[in-house]
Order: sequence, then structure tokens, then C-alpha cells
Amino acid sequence: MEIGVLYKIKHERKGKFNIRVSDIDNEWVTGVVVDSMAGALLKYNEVYSGESITIRKCHFTYEPFNQSSDCINN
Repeated sequence: MEIGVLYKIKHERKGKFNIRVSDIDNEWVTGVVVDSMAGALLKYNEVYSGESITIRKCHFTYEPFNQSSDCINN
């Protein structure tokens, strides 16, 4: 992962969403959700497009967002 890059996330608890990464450390990734939503067990913990989210690395897989094959409104 790289700061500033858009990724498709598949999180074991929050589902599938897109994130533009703003910070990375050994355990956590922080970024802004882009044109998607990160779910949660409780509605007030859901994170919507434009909002910041921090996720633990051990709970998700990712792949770079390919703008030629993935559709997104920037």
C-alpha cells in the first residue's frame, strides 16, 4: 500500500469499499472512503463517502483501484 493511492478494500467486518490512503503504520491504515460505504454492526459506526476511516491491516485484503476497468465518480 502507498499513501495517496486509491484501493478496493474487502474487510471481514465492514464489507467492500474504496479508500484513498492517507496514513500507514505497522498495524493500521487510515484514509478517506471514496464513492462507497464501510458497513458496521451498529448503524452509527458506518462510514460514508468523504469520511475518514482507520482499519486494522489483519482484517482486510486489498487491490489497487483500476480506473480503466472500475467505474468511479471523482
